[in-house]
Amino acid sequence: DEVKDNASSYRINIADGIVLDFGAIMEVSADDLVSFALQKGIDIKTSKDIAKVYSIIMQFANYKGKSYAGFFPYAYETKERERVWALARSIARKNNLQDVYGVGPIYEHSTAQFLQQGPDLGISIFVVINSKGSTIIPEDEIVGFSCGMQNALQALGTQKALFDAGRYTVRIEIERVLTERNLNYLKIFFEKI
Repeated sequence: DEVKDNASSYRINIADGIVLDFGAIMEVSADDLVSFALQKGIDIKTSKDIAKVYSIIMQFANYKGKSYAGFFPYAYETKERERVWALARSIARKNNLQDVYGVGPIYEHSTAQFLQQGPDLGISIFVVINSKGSTIIPEDEIVGFSCGMQNALQALGTQKALFDAGRYTVRIEIERVLTERNLNYLKIFFEKI
């Protein structure tokens, strides 16, 4: 529910239960991004062409002098997911951006410090699963607090810290669990770009 509470008005469905939320980058650089997109023939505020919107955002990052795109899925790694994330990372390289990759909480400390306090040279893409999960954190002060809730809140907190620092971020939200079906939808989406 925390992910839903932080939803922006700039959201486009990738597939049923999967959404691209690009409100944070719109808040940071709306006029520039809208103008850039219009020059490319797309009204980013109203377009429903998710592949074009995502592509424009990557092109815009490069245009604004960003040198990398960080792709950060907050989900445990599997071979199937690794292949889909590799597709997502290739989009950065197609747009002359180096790709940086880290699996959610594993990269969090040092990388998040660099993203927030280091040179403003990138755009961060967060993949957040909005699911409580089944693993409860034992002896937590919040009864019933789960690893899924922790991951979603950590991703949102990192994105908010980057937003507060004026950094470019977007979020891909997945309702419930990252099923094979949802992963396939993401694969199809990234292949279109």
